[in-house]
Amino acid sequence: MTDAYSVGQLLGNRIAQTPPPGDASNRVATTQFVSALPINPVLYGADPSGVADSSAAFNNALAALPAAGGLIYFPPGKFKFNSQISYTLLGTLQSVVIEGSGIDSTILTWPSTGGGMQFNLSSAQHTVHCRNLTLTTSQAAGGTALGISNSSSLGNFPGCEISNVTICGEDRTALSNYWTTALSLSEVSGTNIDSVTVFGNAAGTLGTGINIIGGGGASIVTNIQRSSFFNVGTGISIGANAQGITIEGCNFTNGTTGISGAASVSGQTQLYVAGSQFNVLGDGIVINSAFGDLMFYGNLFLVASGHNGINLPASNTLVISGNVFAAVSVLNGTGITAGTTTGGANVISNNTFTFLLVGLAITGNNINVQGNFFVANTTALTNSGSGNVIANNAGYNPVGISAAANVGASPATITAGASPETHYLKQGATNTATVTKGGQQVAALVNASTFYVVELGPNESYVVTWATTQPTFTKDIH
Repeated sequence: MTDAYSVGQLLGNRIAQTPPPGDASNRVATTQFVSALPINPVLYGADPSGVADSSAAFNNALAALPAAGGLIYFPPGKFKFNSQISYTLLGTLQSVVIEGSGIDSTILTWPSTGGGMQFNLSSAQHTVHCRNLTLTTSQAAGGTALGISNSSSLGNFPGCEISNVTICGEDRTALSNYWTTALSLSEVSGTNIDSVTVFGNAAGTLGTGINIIGGGGASIVTNIQRSSFFNVGTGISIGANAQGITIEGCNFTNGTTGISGAASVSGQTQLYVAGSQFNVLGDGIVINSAFGDLMFYGNLFLVASGHNGINLPASNTLVISGNVFAAVSVLNGTGITAGTTTGGANVISNNTFTFLLVGLAITGNNINVQGNFFVANTTALTNSGSGNVIANNAGYNPVGISAAANVGASPATITAGASPETHYLKQGATNTATVTKGGQQVAALVNASTFYVVELGPNESYVVTWATTQPTFTKDIH
């Protein structure tokens, strides 16, 4: 029989109610009671001093889990593992919880490469939970700290969870040791990641914080919040068939790239990033494939020289609003690059850009750029796309009145650019010109000393017909 009082003591009082030691009738635990207890790897030989290898003890603790799953609780201490811990969940309904007594109170450490924990799921009702501990490696590129892989085409909507976990090198702030990938999710859906901190290498160029990939299936609905990525080559990497990702209140500092969408992949859609800070060596956010349905709201981007706050070479259906973009040094970097936006509605509004050489470099189409504020920009905005609307941006609109130009051979069609324009037309001594807009005559140039005004919305046109003397015009871009 099992003495529940003794087990409770060994588990660090993890049992809420322990029977009094003098009442023998209450000290005999039933089979159901024992199966519901947290499993303590120390009872299987794990060494909390970090001297002996605890791999066998951890594996035996996992093997002792009931068919429906349960909690493996590591008490305070450091536990060393000389090999990767790999576990395949059982049946169609099993939930595995790996829990410590707190960050840096419980440390699981791997001295060799290829370490970490790998959990293999094969059912829509398999879940893994990891919380309240620290995972360390004594190697440079030590492998994957925590991997969760699903082979079920149905996904894992009950929801995996990783919370209050630090993932770093054993040397901590020296940053010579780091994990190749801190957290890897492959075809895992409904995952919640909260308060995870990842450290990379000293140069901030190596390692990945979180890698999300759909593979043959899809990784759907991943929520990442209140997490920090320090000196990580890529904070969050998004691969093929990753959909419905929400990132809120996160911090990306001293790494190379904050959030990266993989190149030459398909199936990426629905990404929401809000309330986060990016202060990295490269692009804050770069999406390299056709990623649809994007929203970036209320973030802070400190932009490094020659890089972008947000770089979207091939995305569409996007909203970028309420963000702050500031250059790390004066007159360097690009706030937003919006590339081949081939479909959908695209809005860039109510952002601020300070000390950026080019606030927006737009080579895409159908982008509405309004209500932004540009300060101390040599060139606030460039536009080489078509069908874009650029209006009411303080520091850019109005651009000012241009030099006079000839209207062109009669009948001359003149088209406004992406911003609203006011055109002032004038003809010389022979006044024979007429102006039509939308098929209706709006002006006749009958007085050589008067400028005639035509108001145009973005991308609107008018036609000037003249017989003898070619009119000229100036324009004021708003």
